[in-house]
Amino acid sequence: MKQYDYILVGQGIVGSNMALALLRKGKSVMVIDAPKLSSSSRIAAGVYNPFNFRQMMNNWRAVEMINAAKDLYYFAEKISEQKIFTERKILKVFTSADERKLWERACEEKEGLLSDEKVLENYLDGFVISPYGMGVVNNGGSIDTGMLIYVVAEKLKEENSFLEECFDPEKLEIKPDGIIYDEKISAKHIVFCEGHLATYNPWFNFLPIKPAKGQLLHIHIPGLHFTEVINRGAYLLPLGNELFVLGSTFDNDVVDEIPTKYAEEDLLSRAEKFIKVPIKIVSRYAGIRPAVQDRRPIIGTHPDFPQLSIINGMGSKAVLLSPWLAEKLIEHIENGNEIPKEVAVNRFQKK
Repeated sequence: MKQYDYILVGQGIVGSNMALALLRKGKSVMVIDAPKLSSSSRIAAGVYNPFNFRQMMNNWRAVEMINAAKDLYYFAEKISEQKIFTERKILKVFTSADERKLWERACEEKEGLLSDEKVLENYLDGFVISPYGMGVVNNGGSIDTGMLIYVVAEKLKEENSFLEECFDPEKLEIKPDGIIYDEKISAKHIVFCEGHLATYNPWFNFLPIKPAKGQLLHIHIPGLHFTEVINRGAYLLPLGNELFVLGSTFDNDVVDEIPTKYAEEDLLSRAEKFIKVPIKIVSRYAGIRPAVQDRRPIIGTHPDFPQLSIINGMGSKAVLLSPWLAEKLIEHIENGNEIPKEVAVNRFQKK
């Protein structure tokens, strides 16, 4: 029987980052994943923004999360010799003079903001509509999510630590000192990184994880070149060669991965508010994200079975959140460190 420190179920963005964090600590890992079950991580744009435009302040623990993300993605690049991570500024197109004033006031009054005091005037004039200017957010970025998932899978396959199949709960046997899967793999711990498929998990089905559909477009804009991410009700991420990602939508009512005309028209109507020139749709993508009622992710161990843990519920923010949360979950499992109460499993009572 093959023995591991950890079994991970699921290898999207979160599962990949969990595997990387464990491998960096010298832990042995077996991943069980059926890639065809969900495509959301593979088609995700991979943008992360540490700033909350609605509240004009940094996102929760943004600096800690940025540092953890950079460390882990640079580690992924080092072991794979592939380009995965790009640091980018986020440009916020102001929708009114009042919004610009709120930005400028926040920059003056709040210390440690990741926003820049300067405002860009007439940037990309001729292509972008920005009569009130653009605010600049530092320490944003993007990753190539498809490449991240690919290199982690290849690393695991090299070590015979990747089982490409659908996880079967009936095959899991819980022992006092660990778990056994399919009578041939044993581990001290199992961590579920299943995304929206966690709604079918028999041990963590008391958690209020809800699937949410998201759609994005790959578009072509001739003559437009920039390196930042532009945000104005939708984001525009450059891919190179005058190709861009335009995203994204959020739909709680439909649970499938089929692109729709309705979502496409929604994105195009948002794009018209800040893109002056005609755009051409190159391709359409849709996926299912895991969301939580209180808009916070979930990490922690099962209340009855400490051998079982979960990391989930990050919605569209897995690129930024999951490296830091993976670290916190490992510290909790290995050393008994307390998980931040805002994201802990135990904030939800098992029924």
